[in-house]
Order: sequence, then C-alpha cells, then structure tokens
Amino acid sequence: IIDYVDARYNRVEGFYFGGKYEREFSNNLFSMRGNFGYGISNSKINVGFGGTMFIDSAKKWFSGGDVYQRTNNFFDEQYYGTFIVSLGALLAKKDYRDYFFEKGYNIFIGYKPLPSFQTLIHYKSADEFSQKKNSDFSILYPTEKFRINPSIQEGMLRSVELETHFGRKEATLGFITNDELQISLEHSSQKLLNSDFTYTRWFISGNYSFSTFLGELLFPPSLRLHLSSGEINGNAPLQKMFSIDTRFSGFAPFGVLKTTNPRMFIGNKFLLFSLEHNFRSVPFLLMGMNSLHKKSIELITTFSIAQTWNGNVSTSRGWYYEAGISISRILELFRIDFSERLTKPEIFTITVGVASF
Repeated sequence: IIDYVDARYNRVEGFYFGGKYEREFSNNLFSMRGNFGYGISNSKINVGFGGTMFIDSAKKWFSGGDVYQRTNNFFDEQYYGTFIVSLGALLAKKDYRDYFFEKGYNIFIGYKPLPSFQTLIHYKSADEFSQKKNSDFSILYPTEKFRINPSIQEGMLRSVELETHFGRKEATLGFITNDELQISLEHSSQKLLNSDFTYTRWFISGNYSFSTFLGELLFPPSLRLHLSSGEINGNAPLQKMFSIDTRFSGFAPFGVLKTTNPRMFIGNKFLLFSLEHNFRSVPFLLMGMNSLHKKSIELITTFSIAQTWNGNVSTSRGWYYEAGISISRILELFRIDFSERLTKPEIFTITVGVASF
C-alpha cells in the first residue's frame, strides 16, 4: 500500500491525497510511471506520466521523459523526506519548505556503467507559478499561524542540466553512511532556449569518512566530512537560489546547521563544511565508565562553518560557526547533539538525530 499511496500535508496544499504507480516491462528494459493527486487547500490537481527505456543490451545507456503538473519546492539537499516535513507541519506548526507550482515536461538521457556511478543530461521546460499559504491547520498549535509562502519569479523556465553522481547514496536520515559525490551544472538561456531566464548554476555536494586510529577494532574511531557549495551567475529566479539546510523541529542529521532555523541563509552563492569525529566508546572506557562502554555508547565531536552571499554581499553576516558534542547509539538507534553557535548571537541548542553506521 505504501508503494502506491501518495499523501502529505503542508501549508500550501493542506492535506494532499493521491496515488502513484510504476511498472517494468520486457525483462526490465522499459518502465512506465504515473501519479495523480489533489491538494484540498489549494484546489490543484497534481498529475504526471513518464517512462524510461534502456537503449543498449548491456543496460548502461537509458533515456526517457516525464510530463507533469505538480507542486514543487525551492532548493534544499533533501535531508528531510515528505513524511518528516508533513509530521513537523501537522504537530509542531513548522513547514520546512517553500513551494511553487509548475506545468511542463522533462526529457533525459543517462549512462550508468556501475551501480556507484551515473550521469544524466536533462532538458526541462516548465511554466512556474507562485503559490500562497492556504492552510493554518495544526494538531498541537491550532491558533498559531504558519509563515507565509514566498512568491517566485514566474515564467517559462527552460534549461539543460548535467548531473553526475559517484558512490552510493546515503540512507534516509543518514542511518547508513556512504562516501559519495554529486555534481550538477545547469544552464538556462533566453537566446538559445527561449527561456524567460538566463543563468548558469553549479552545485557540488560530497561525503567522505575514514578511520583515524585503532583500526584493528570492528568499528574504529572515524572522521566524517561533508562539503556542499554552489554558485549562480545570471538572472536566476528566486526558486533556484541556494539555502543552507538546518535543524527542523528539534531534529538534525549530519550535514545541516544545528543552531539556526530553516530558510535563514539564502543567496546565489554558498559554502558549507561540516565534520564530526566519532570516538566510539573509547573515551568512556578510558574514564572507567564501563556501563556506557559495554552498551557501545559513542562520543562524537562536531564542527560546521558556512556562509551565503548575494553577489558580493554576505547574507549570513559573514562566516557562521558552530561546534558541539554528541552522544550516539542511545537505544542503539538515536543520538543527542549539544551544539553551540560560535558567532553572535550565541545560542545553545539540543537536537536529536539518528545514529550512523
């Protein structure tokens, strides 16, 4: 049932109910997909239809396309899935994303010689429209108001984008970590593509982990690194601007800022670097805390630095720093982060996350 049901809640669509379906044919050489749903508060139908086909016997080259009208959201790195965002809106009256509506199509050709490597070239053509806030419903905070949903720069957006991904994608919420690198380059042109916008946009994001000492242990202490950065040159619309990901309603996975709020740092250029060193249970063993050591409770130190710009002007008031200490493997699955913002105004936060393996 979960594979076919498409449901969510946000301040623009309100409650959204729909369905989705995908089927493969001819020994998985060809697949078709479709979706249909309705947003009760904005009274809009989302519908899409598409397919993908392998164009060689080795199943390395493929092509396809989609036609759609749908609610989409401003840029983020997809740390939080639809269920988490909906739960935050319903319970805590916090909607992580900003939204717009689009009607158009996308065609692509791709190459995937290995499970850990894929590259795609997209051509997108879509009319994009602003959406207003339409719902203030919440279970626990019925009298409070959601923040407004910002307007976009409406128009026809046509662009060509090259996307390349190395490594295996991390599991949802970072439960299982993998080394990976994602690179994208997008270009839109009024002259060449008859788009309403002309810009070039690049984005890069990567994760890398390695053992630091006591390599003979089954789970040795390790250092985990995350870097993401991007820049836009030209007159890109607001919905294409970069926004650094942050904690959301008390939850914060690795790679987001833990001491600020969503949609605070926005610009046409950004840089985020995060690291955390997992000492495993070694410090508790050295301090004689045998009960914590036997339960494999882990001690982690964290640090992040970030900045966003609009042109040459910093929209984050210069470099933003934060550091903290985390206790992980609580009940085997969870972690608690104690984080301090090192730039003014200084703020101390406590967030929860998922233990990483």
